Amino acid sequence: MRKIILISSFLLGGFLLAQTSFANNYSISELAKIQKTIPKDQKHDFYKQYFRAKLVSDMKSRFIHKNYSDAILKKFVDSIIAGNTSDEIFMNDDANEIFTPSETYSDFLVRHNKFISQNPESIHDENLELVSKLYRHLNKKEQEKELAELDAIRFKQVSEASSKTSEILKKEYELKISNEKEDFENNPYTKRGLEKIIDNIDLNFAQQLQHSDENYMLLGQNAGSVAGQYFPTVTSEPNESAIYEIVPGEIVTYLIETGFAAGRQYITYRIDGDNLTRIYPLDPQDHADFNKKVSKYVKGDWRFENRAGYDITKNENGEYHITTSLYKDEDGNCCPSMALQYTTRDFKNYIPLKISKKENKWSMIK
Repeated sequence: MRKIILISSFLLGGFLLAQTSFANNYSISELAKIQKTIPKDQKHDFYKQYFRAKLVSDMKSRFIHKNYSDAILKKFVDSIIAGNTSDEIFMNDDANEIFTPSETYSDFLVRHNKFISQNPESIHDENLELVSKLYRHLNKKEQEKELAELDAIRFKQVSEASSKTSEILKKEYELKISNEKEDFENNPYTKRGLEKIIDNIDLNFAQQLQHSDENYMLLGQNAGSVAGQYFPTVTSEPNESAIYEIVPGEIVTYLIETGFAAGRQYITYRIDGDNLTRIYPLDPQDHADFNKKVSKYVKGDWRFENRAGYDITKNENGEYHITTSLYKDEDGNCCPSMALQYTTRDFKNYIPLKISKKENKWSMIK
């Protein structure tokens, strides 16, 4: 009886050791060593911790400033993961989920016939409305050119679709449904999909590909990254889809990229000891005095777009200079017509400094 108790205690102790050996461990080398020993039912949590550790490790090696505290880096990583993942991962315990196509072949044919029945007048009217919304910042001649190109593209698409045989349409439908089924089976928001992600991460470790771009993407998906959303990477320089220092040692930033223009968002923190304070560099627009001074130099309404981002520098007097794009009311969110630079010491009070209406030509704001 005593031997059975001892053996049971040993097995229980081993299980608890495996369960807790990776908690709060931020050493990717140590985590890599125990990766093979982690039970299958703990792999999801293990790889989430490995991903945290990897982000911290990347910051230590790629950031310019080398004296960030571990507390700061861990808090920053927690924010990055929270901002780029969803808490609503759907863990379906039903292993017999049934795939259902989005439409029948009959519905597919109805859509096809509706598309090829479009007449030139309706296509032109639809494109005209689109141009008036998306290209209102262009002059009349440029808008007419865009409209002509859109019409030509749609006319060609309708013509090509009209020439398709029933055999071609059937193959297109089968390919569409096949892709849907593949997406269904690899959906990370199901138990089945998550298990496949974990299996692929296991395989990458076995093949010593744990540092590959593909594995980085899989680790993000295991952590809960939103489908279609690119998880940002640590870099030493600001760029799209990045985690970076905007003022080394003082201000750090990361990007949330949903894949849509309006969905891009920059999250910025100022470091205060071992604490991170969220700052909003584009807040000045809400300040009446600031708005009044800038409006003297802009004809009509203007706005900031968070998707455009901003650059922040600090001078020897302790002032932060913020530079960002400035949009007139008629500017599309892709195409700002101006730039603005303003200063602050506390990210609460702002003073407009200069404005640019042409590239590299600045006017001081008085």
